[in-house]
Amino acid sequence: MNVIQSIFSSIVTAAIVCSVPTSTAAAPAGSDAGLVVDYAPSRASHVIIHRGSTTETPIRLGTVVQANDLLKLRVAGHVTIQLWDGTQKEIEGPGEWRVPEGQRPGAIVLYLHSLAGLLGKQADIAASAVSRGPEDCDSKQASAPIRVPILREHSRVSAGTQTLAIGWFGGCPPYSVSLSSGAAVAGHAEGLTKRQQTFRELNLEPGAYTLRIQDGFGTSATYALEVVAAGPTVPGELAADRTSADVIARSVWLSELEGGAWRLESVKTLRPLFARKDKIAARLADYLLSSSDTPTAPSPTMTKGPQ
Repeated sequence: MNVIQSIFSSIVTAAIVCSVPTSTAAAPAGSDAGLVVDYAPSRASHVIIHRGSTTETPIRLGTVVQANDLLKLRVAGHVTIQLWDGTQKEIEGPGEWRVPEGQRPGAIVLYLHSLAGLLGKQADIAASAVSRGPEDCDSKQASAPIRVPILREHSRVSAGTQTLAIGWFGGCPPYSVSLSSGAAVAGHAEGLTKRQQTFRELNLEPGAYTLRIQDGFGTSATYALEVVAAGPTVPGELAADRTSADVIARSVWLSELEGGAWRLESVKTLRPLFARKDKIAARLADYLLSSSDTPTAPSPTMTKGPQ
């Protein structure tokens, strides 16, 4: 299990077991559209032709499907679509399936269309995990800088009781991690042998905090974290919690806000879906934890210990 998978497992364990509110009324029109959450075989054997187009596009995780889109499964296998109403549609191949007519689920589609690209990048990140070196390392690797992908130079999170999960690249164990506001220590852990830490049930009050990670050779990285009284105002079209798609779209919106400053808040938004073992939420959380790919790259203050 790599470090990002371990972090995600920690988040799931720490999450409050709850579910996204589901309307007791009939499923909304357009429930026969959604997101591709699984497919097999892994090679590009399944394609989608979006309505109004003649171009065949390989199906990927996170691909958005809408009314009148045509899915072509050229070989034996399957494509699993998570519908807007939270249910799933399993399509067996070989064969074709056209998405039934229905009302489009509104502006959330604009936010969800970027998912396939994000999840593709997450797969690339996972594939390159070996470049980080083993969890145990020697003095030759001590110069590797410590980097926390989910954090930016100025990250933000809303005040209250929080569970913060972080993972990092670089450095050598044992690690120590501390979160402090001035002289007050909100969380501290030391003797860590893996590049991850989850602070559970932190009572964070508004103010300026500093996260500091130090490795066994004295190399350290510090990040500024601003705790605010309330998070950003969510656009009206993203405020509903009718389906998992609503929650995922809101998380994507938060993750892109202010150059990635709200990524911690974005992962927190996904937690209700973790208890439901939502595949897209899990993969999106992996991406947010492991990728530095945003318009504003992280710029931590680095100090080197004695060599």
